[in-house]
Amino acid sequence: MIQKSWRIKNPTKQKIDQIKSVTNLSLISSTLLSNLNINETNEIKSFVKPDLDTIHSPMLFKNMDKALQRIEQALNNQEKICCYGDYDVDGITGSSLLYNFFDFIGGNARHYIPDRIKEGYGLNKFAIEKVYNEGCKLLITADCGIRSIEEVDFAKSIGLDIIITDHHEQGELLPNACAIINPKLHECNYPFKGISGSGVALKLAWAIAEGLNKHLKIKQAFSDFLIDSLSFATLGTIADMVPLLDENRVIVKFGLESIRQSSNVGIQALLEVSVDNDTPITTETVAFQIAPRINAAGRLGRSDLISELFTTKSRQKALELARELNELNISRREIELEYSKEAFLQAEEIVKKYSHTIVLDGDDWHSGIIGIIASRILDKYYRPTFIISHHGEDKTIGKGSARSIEGYSLPSALEFAKDHLVQFGGHDMAAGFVIKRDRVQAFRDAIETDGKSKLNKELLVPILRVDIEIDLDSLNMDLLEDIDRLAPFGCANPNPMFATKNVNVIGSPRVIGKKKTHLKFKIVKNGTVCNVIAFNFAERLNELLSYQMIDVAFVPYLEKWNGRKSVDLRLKDFREAK
Repeated sequence: MIQKSWRIKNPTKQKIDQIKSVTNLSLISSTLLSNLNINETNEIKSFVKPDLDTIHSPMLFKNMDKALQRIEQALNNQEKICCYGDYDVDGITGSSLLYNFFDFIGGNARHYIPDRIKEGYGLNKFAIEKVYNEGCKLLITADCGIRSIEEVDFAKSIGLDIIITDHHEQGELLPNACAIINPKLHECNYPFKGISGSGVALKLAWAIAEGLNKHLKIKQAFSDFLIDSLSFATLGTIADMVPLLDENRVIVKFGLESIRQSSNVGIQALLEVSVDNDTPITTETVAFQIAPRINAAGRLGRSDLISELFTTKSRQKALELARELNELNISRREIELEYSKEAFLQAEEIVKKYSHTIVLDGDDWHSGIIGIIASRILDKYYRPTFIISHHGEDKTIGKGSARSIEGYSLPSALEFAKDHLVQFGGHDMAAGFVIKRDRVQAFRDAIETDGKSKLNKELLVPILRVDIEIDLDSLNMDLLEDIDRLAPFGCANPNPMFATKNVNVIGSPRVIGKKKTHLKFKIVKNGTVCNVIAFNFAERLNELLSYQMIDVAFVPYLEKWNGRKSVDLRLKDFREAK
């Protein structure tokens, strides 16, 4: 486990007082909020009390009018519309949302999620030709297409119109689509660039609803449907790790509150098999329990299963599909464990020669789980990590997945090494690419060259950002309730990180968990005792015992056991007290 550099934030008293005066938050919660750099009074108020009325109008998107014109034509002529999503959670939920919306308004639609293994990322000619031959005249993407120049040209050549909805960065050229709806388009004045792919899909549905109502107030039935669709946008927004600020915060807050009442039987079935009835649905619940099950279908080449789950109207069928998803997720874990061992062995050798980046490749590593392996390698070495799988019959072509660290942009890195790539795309922190086998070594060298030019020693040390130092006796139920007003937590609004210095460990820490990788122990300071759970810290047990006194960084949480409640600590790091 790599040692972290602690950065304890120190907001000004003036900023804290400003927040406290307009929110009625406690001093501690006001301090936490001040760390998010939200400065305007109206922004502070809307952060603490999100309101659906603050969501931006979809008509602020560039090209929305063009998209509506083509969609209106399709609806009037009863043209068959294909709702095409990428195979990750954001793409699946965004395209499912659009399909269900068209079905709701009586449109002629079909849903399509590409096979990750056979078809790969984004738009592809096989899928385009397939849906065209089925009678589709218009294809609308969700969470993909912004770099699909050749694919859109091919679609146009055979008579299939394309509308792209996406949120990824554009390339030098844009596809020749009927319309492109993307907040990151150059010259697009949409006020929030951080919206997810499913969020953009929600905005398109909203705009269509307004158009059908001739821009008057949306009828109650449409309004109810769009509010219900927040569940889909919430799943995609959390899973895609976009910032939970601005309207993303509004979407997720209200989506989480209403998801158990979703009218979609697929969502209901998924919750039934993955979350206990008495468990609150939080961002962590979605990220660690629900999203992995959705992703499992795409990762293991069963996109048909998740497509059917989110579009069926049969509760019984939905339950059968959800249970099958559960089994797929178990298989995904087993496959991940098998190939992770091989990848870690290779990484041990690679890091001896390459100091700034890690590029690994292997035959028949399941292309659906290489992104997870990349994340695990990065967690251990804290280096931008690129995993390539030469999978299937034709091993001359490899599919790659990359994960990055703060300060190193993957699109920029892949652009630097583009001469060695067939295709690439993604975000700063996560990306995918295709590469020929004989270019892997050259790619590895190019990425290392790029890494050396951009990553100094400081950037190669993970930073632990601590929001506030606190005494253990300040941790109580009232504080947790006050902190909860800052939820939902996630990207750009992480769970508040606390630190307490100069604590003692009481007794002997216990190694726990099936794989004996976690620790459980107690700490004390000035007579106040707290329970600590430390996931994946067992390898640091000897270090922990060697210190007479330690500083701890942690996230407090409510522990319920045998009818009793306590504020316990989830350890994020420790160091010797100074």
